[in-house]
Amino acid sequence: MNKQNAKYFFIKTLGCKLNYAETSFIINKLNSESIYHSKKSSDANIIIVNSCAVTSVAEKKTRQTINKLLRENPDAKFIITGCMADVNEVELHSLFKNNNYEIIKNAEKKNILKYVKNEAIAAIDTATPFFSAYNFEGRTRSFLKIQDGCNNFCTYCTVPYARGRSISNSIAGVISDIEDIISKGFKEIVLTGVNIGTFGEANNESLHALLKEIDSKFSDIRVRIGSTEPDLLTEEIIELISSSKIIMPHFHLPLQSGCDSILTKMQRHYSTNFYKNVTELIKKRIPKACIAADLITGFPGEYESEFNQTYNFIENTKIDFIHVFPYSNRPLAKASKYDNQINPLEIRKRMNSLLLLGERKKLSFFKENLNSTQQLLVEATSKNNLKFGFTNNYIKCAIPANSAKENEIINIKLNKISSTNDYILSSIC
Repeated sequence: MNKQNAKYFFIKTLGCKLNYAETSFIINKLNSESIYHSKKSSDANIIIVNSCAVTSVAEKKTRQTINKLLRENPDAKFIITGCMADVNEVELHSLFKNNNYEIIKNAEKKNILKYVKNEAIAAIDTATPFFSAYNFEGRTRSFLKIQDGCNNFCTYCTVPYARGRSISNSIAGVISDIEDIISKGFKEIVLTGVNIGTFGEANNESLHALLKEIDSKFSDIRVRIGSTEPDLLTEEIIELISSSKIIMPHFHLPLQSGCDSILTKMQRHYSTNFYKNVTELIKKRIPKACIAADLITGFPGEYESEFNQTYNFIENTKIDFIHVFPYSNRPLAKASKYDNQINPLEIRKRMNSLLLLGERKKLSFFKENLNSTQQLLVEATSKNNLKFGFTNNYIKCAIPANSAKENEIINIKLNKISSTNDYILSSIC
């Protein structure tokens, strides 16, 4: 690759789906200016790292990634963006010595081309902070950014410091993005953001109004809503999804704790009773809906009795999948200054306990769906003469590899849970 006559960039993305959507925006932006995407860091003039800082582990991965890339290509110009650029810029500076580098905060990410081209920073337009983005590198599913930022300031979280206050696209803007995504051949879109339940608050729109418009306008796409705060998932949204043919019955509701005293210390905006009522309403209206929950274990002051409350709440609530995270002190978050920090070994023990519970909950959900007929979006992944995909309610299924093409939506019967309990072996109807 001749780097003397052309510019090539390499980009590494860490963290959330929002980062991945924004990385696609960056790739498209640079390609449009004849700055070409390289798959190898050693071939690039410019190396971009789209960082994550949601936990201490995420920050460690960012540091390791940058150090690795510096060893591979110390002469490249480095551009570091993403959440670590906002919440721990000092540590990022310490990684570079005599290297050529820039640190770009999330609010400036949309102007990355100016940094790549060394244009005057004073000329950057910051009048409209929101920019839409979606990934276009996959073949079946695209993650569409509809919202950014958060106003909640939960005590364990630094996202409001990294992403700023809640902002969002307009309904018209999202509809335009969906039309563009469909034109590129995608069959499924996931609406994503930091706190998508606040969509449209600044311009008298709402998530329900957006979903209603999507449901009335499109028929040739599957749509999923990303993680939604339980207090912002309204009854009218649940009712709309229950009757929709294109909005999937798949709900990701962050719980964080099943103990009310811990939820209060976290500054969450609901009680366990409220959360349970939401899950019961979903299952009443959509019996086979999938409900996934996020959990943080080891929050300061979460002693054994509080942990047991969480465990029992999960065990007795209509939750099908759980994503468990160990509590991690973040320098800008209030909880990092709280007393009664939990021993890391105890946190690991609780993690293992919750993960085992999550496996049982998932297996129970799989069993509830055996022998049912559902739609499957066939994906590229293939192994052991099987092709994989996900049903409307987000169950991973496998079919014979030669029985359907990638990016097809087909009807299947869910026959048998795999020996690893990871997916359901299915047949085409």
